[in-house]
Amino acid sequence: MVIKKNSLLKKLKITLLALGIAVLFIWFFFYVSMQNILQQHTIQNMEQTSLRIISELNQSFLHLEEVSFSMSKNDNVKKMLLSGDLIDFYQNAEAVNTDLNEMIKNSPFAEKVIIFANNNRFYRFSGQLNNTSIKRLQALIRSNEIEQHIQISLDGERYIGYTIAILDEFDKPCGQIVMLISEKEILQLFVRVEGNEKLKILLGAADTIITSNQLELQGMSIAEFENSQTHVLRKSIGFTPFELIISYTETDKNLNLFFILALIILILMLLIAFWFFVSAWRKNFFIPIQKVITEVESIDGTANSCLPLTGYDYLDGLICRINDMISRIEIKERELYKATLSLHEAEIVKQRSLIISLKKQISAHFTINVLNIIKALSNQGENGKAGLLCDGLSSLYRYANEGDSYINGLEEFFILRKYIGIMEIRYPNRFSVEIDMEDYLEDIKLPRMLLQPIIENSIVHGFNSNKAVSDVLGIIHIYSCLQGKTIDIVVEDNGCGMDSDTLNRLRTSIENVSIKENFEVEGLSHVALINIQRRIISYFGDAYGLQIESAENIGTRVTVSLPIL
Repeated sequence: MVIKKNSLLKKLKITLLALGIAVLFIWFFFYVSMQNILQQHTIQNMEQTSLRIISELNQSFLHLEEVSFSMSKNDNVKKMLLSGDLIDFYQNAEAVNTDLNEMIKNSPFAEKVIIFANNNRFYRFSGQLNNTSIKRLQALIRSNEIEQHIQISLDGERYIGYTIAILDEFDKPCGQIVMLISEKEILQLFVRVEGNEKLKILLGAADTIITSNQLELQGMSIAEFENSQTHVLRKSIGFTPFELIISYTETDKNLNLFFILALIILILMLLIAFWFFVSAWRKNFFIPIQKVITEVESIDGTANSCLPLTGYDYLDGLICRINDMISRIEIKERELYKATLSLHEAEIVKQRSLIISLKKQISAHFTINVLNIIKALSNQGENGKAGLLCDGLSSLYRYANEGDSYINGLEEFFILRKYIGIMEIRYPNRFSVEIDMEDYLEDIKLPRMLLQPIIENSIVHGFNSNKAVSDVLGIIHIYSCLQGKTIDIVVEDNGCGMDSDTLNRLRTSIENVSIKENFEVEGLSHVALINIQRRIISYFGDAYGLQIESAENIGTRVTVSLPIL
């Protein structure tokens, strides 16, 4: 295993980076929170400012509305407007002027009050306007013909007006009263109340900005203005057609600059702190640890392979313990090697005993049956078949008793043909065998007598057991295939197969095979596959062995996986 010496340092850097990101995230959260607090504070200020302005405007505009309404119902006003000649008109105007002065004496905004009659007569009750301006005002009012606000420039000054119709006793319009307010007075109120030059204060009516502390906004649509702003408050002024709009778009630039500078300084401080921290830990911890790791990687298991001391007290204690552990491991390894060698020698003896036992089983179970068949064939006069059986039996004996443990694949497949020939005479017309012999089998080494027990299982248990179907010809197909550095030899048949419980028990027995177990061979019909698995493990290890697939009344497939030697 290759130890990554830089992994600890990398993890520390990642940890510090994560810590830095967390700090920045906290700072960002703090910044957003402060922005929200400032925005809420701004909105509160806007609310308070709007309330102060509306309070004063309400007082003035509502007073004008009350005066206008009262004057529209005043009998002297109606008498004045319905006067037949001009002298009566002006005489009645004196009484109206007395009533009007009493009503508007406490209103600071009522600079211009004019009453127009339907017969083009008019009377100025307050303020100084020339006749030309009054006629322009009269034309503007008549063109609107409804009660509403007006906005007009007269004598070089801008006015905002409020008009209301005066009805006679038959509820027919007989004139109008107009009350004008100087726009300068309203703007002075805005400046006096706002106290913050960043606020935009607007007076609007009929979705149009009438006046504002920023003159470039006059005449703009209120909806358009709202869409272009960040924070907008919009409040109606009493029952008048006017409404107050207050906006605060920009945040405090100085505060934003402070946050940005603080963030930059924080990042620089974090980078410097991280650099000093990593440098100190790299010098006093990671470099010594890397030296220790390098020494550990160079340990080859030979004698006296102890680690040198580093000179750092907090590491040398650990190294002394490691050296002590290495010494104990070396002692244990020598003892384990001796024990493994003894076990291997014992296992070799056991495997030889197993092979001898297998050979004896051929003699005990197979040979007697074959000789009985030979005797029966001779008595029946079928000497040719008896001779074939003798020839096959002698070949099996020579093959089983030769000294070499490994043979090539072609030899194993050849002896299988001899064995199959004997079994075909023993069980006539019960099965047929298909063998695919590939050229590469000549270069493949197999343990001797490895496949014969599998073939015997197929014949005896697949085609000649109580579960086998007697009128179905059994077929055994034997073939091989290469899988990289592994060869798979497959023996499949269409015999009676196994039910799922039997198959699971057999697979469990094969998976749990251990070459260290003490066992006695009970006969090929019972433990042949388990013995084969044990032989393969003892020769090649746990990575190789048998895989069994089977289905009842369909057949069985046994795959033998072996390394290519």
